[in-house]
Amino acid sequence: MPPRKSVCTKNSTRRMVAKLGVSLTLLLAASATEASPWVLPPGRVAVGAGANYQFANSEFFFEPNNGMPIGGELPFSLNGQYHGASFYTSLRAGVFPRFEFELNVPFRVVSYTADPVILVPRPMGTPGFEADYYRRNIIDLTRAVAGIADINVSLRYQLVRPPFPLVISAELKLKMPTGYQGPSGTFGDNPTSAADFVARAGELVNPQNVRDDVTLGDGQLDVSPSLLMGMALRSGTFFRLDAGFNFRTAGAGQQLNGSFRVGQSIGRTLILYGGISGLYTFTRGRVIGISVAAIDPTVPAADYGRENNPFYNLLLREVRLERDQVDLSGGFIIRINPTTELNFSYGRTVAGRNVAASHSVNLSVSAATDWGTAPTTR
Repeated sequence: MPPRKSVCTKNSTRRMVAKLGVSLTLLLAASATEASPWVLPPGRVAVGAGANYQFANSEFFFEPNNGMPIGGELPFSLNGQYHGASFYTSLRAGVFPRFEFELNVPFRVVSYTADPVILVPRPMGTPGFEADYYRRNIIDLTRAVAGIADINVSLRYQLVRPPFPLVISAELKLKMPTGYQGPSGTFGDNPTSAADFVARAGELVNPQNVRDDVTLGDGQLDVSPSLLMGMALRSGTFFRLDAGFNFRTAGAGQQLNGSFRVGQSIGRTLILYGGISGLYTFTRGRVIGISVAAIDPTVPAADYGRENNPFYNLLLREVRLERDQVDLSGGFIIRINPTTELNFSYGRTVAGRNVAASHSVNLSVSAATDWGTAPTTR
């Protein structure tokens, strides 16, 4: 007959699992902009700050072109380059047992640079000097914008908690724009059809009309319910699986979102992790303008407008407020002291539609403290 486990042994196991859960809570809290199923206990606050840098010189899109589709990962035309930097602060607070609140406020700088180009050749019989005409019609797509980007507010309630090995939390996240100008087509949000654009090309294609999608965000409200799941093993390995839905306003395409992450703690001061995340748009978003893209992105600026054809090498695309993307990422968390952690990560957009093929580097720090004593429940 096998020996019975004592109550002392059971309690010790529960305490060990609970301590592991608390330890991972503190470590995962270092990623202040990411949700976690391990919510903070009542009375605990984690204050974070971080910086993120993005770079891209190519994009993912798919567009039919007279029966010959153009798509996949393609370089930006005219030697285009995208740069973005975000500086953010965050606050996570355990308000009640099983319940936490999070606020994230980012300041963002976005720029896009490209070679200037002349798209409309000088019509025959145009008065004045030829050089003056071309100086007035140089299209410069280089743009930069800075300001407070989307503010994120998250509420999380832990449905299943330690000592159970699987931790499950429900999250409701609001992504709120701050009044910045949203994305549009290359020359604004009107017209919304390629045929209308061709008919009005002489009116629309001029330097004063350049808008494009150099913006701080999509400029619309998202309401995102999600289910967050995590499991921590005694070996120090943890798993994360998140799945949710983005209810998007202002005519944007509705999205499913999800992510998977695995990590391993090494000693008491280091965690290594890696994962995959993605967005999938399953409804059509509204048209926000016409994008003037390139059929062959490698054609130099001097060759546009060849043979007096203003649409030579140009691909007119109806831009919709929708996108798909798949990101791979990896990084590490270092515990500086019992209440402070440093998080470094690198990510790459490896697939998608209507999205830049971005490289992303993130560095953040988080410090936790107790602001008061709140009642607990068993």
